[in-house]
Amino acid sequence: MSNKPIAILLALLAATSTAHATLNDDIAAACAGGGSVTVPLNYVATTTINLTCPGAIEPPPVLLQGMPSKITCQTGAAPCILIGSTTSTQRTNLALRDVYIYGPGRTVAGSEAIRFSPTADYSSVSDVRIDNFDKGIHFIGTTTPVNDLLVGPHLRNIVIGESNSPARMNVAVHLDGHVANVSFNQFHLSAYQRVILSDGPGGTGADATFIDGGLNTTATSGTAAVYISSSDGAGRILNLTQIQDWETRTPYIEVGSASYVTISGIGFSGDPSQTPGYAAFRILNTGTGSRLSISDAWMWAESNGLNLVSVEDATAILKISNSHIQGVVNFSAAAKGALVGNSCYMVTGTLTNVRMSANTGCADR
Repeated sequence: MSNKPIAILLALLAATSTAHATLNDDIAAACAGGGSVTVPLNYVATTTINLTCPGAIEPPPVLLQGMPSKITCQTGAAPCILIGSTTSTQRTNLALRDVYIYGPGRTVAGSEAIRFSPTADYSSVSDVRIDNFDKGIHFIGTTTPVNDLLVGPHLRNIVIGESNSPARMNVAVHLDGHVANVSFNQFHLSAYQRVILSDGPGGTGADATFIDGGLNTTATSGTAAVYISSSDGAGRILNLTQIQDWETRTPYIEVGSASYVTISGIGFSGDPSQTPGYAAFRILNTGTGSRLSISDAWMWAESNGLNLVSVEDATAILKISNSHIQGVVNFSAAAKGALVGNSCYMVTGTLTNVRMSANTGCADR
């Protein structure tokens, strides 16, 4: 039996596709009845790949999938892949998987690997790696001209930026404005500046939850690796659970205006640069009652053990439980605090509204 058909098939699979003219057309054709569209093994995108369909009440699922495949993006400041609706009506059941997305470089301002439009509710992304963009994944929820809340995107097995790689992003994940119930499960985030940026107007629901992953690393000391703040005073929420390895530059996180953060489980943490002078966990002075809750965590930043937690807002609330606190917790303002069941080093500052019990190394009060 001749091996010629097999050889032809292998040659086709190995071929590099440049500016595949029908990929967006194939997605558009799949929108009506549902189905999958396969990305060629090596694909060069010179324009945005539109994983977009008209809005519908009960839309059929559409999947854009690799072989797995590599997508080399030459889209400049436009997103490489856009997910959402072609109309003002939400479009669910859109999915992307099994691709490696490589961009034009972090110095290309506005370049993004994946952008979720406000109409991309309950879309999904899995088994994706991203390198060499300004931003890795950008979620957008708008308030103008209407309040368009982006709800329920879920992502699994996502790698954005390799630790210490020159192909890292400036920002790995940007939660921009009115977003709710975004879910990351199994992830690794690395960036030059921020691994997670959550800003803009707040909204209802849990803005984002990250479960089972690592934050390693950033390269800009003094710029918070994770930053959360609401521009309109409405609450923004961030949940970080089972962070196996948190090794970014300090600050690890800054909690800004009207923000509520829960961190449950840090397996190991440390600033690889050992740059002194920056608190790892900060609640900024915004006067909006922001909250930070940490449990079951190994909390370590610098080799000297100083500048671990800084509470700078008298209206804030800090809770730490069942954790190893290797460094100073400083209430520079008379905020409310509760430290229970920890191994702790030193708690300083204005402790009028701080309660402590069952700790090792810190007296009850």
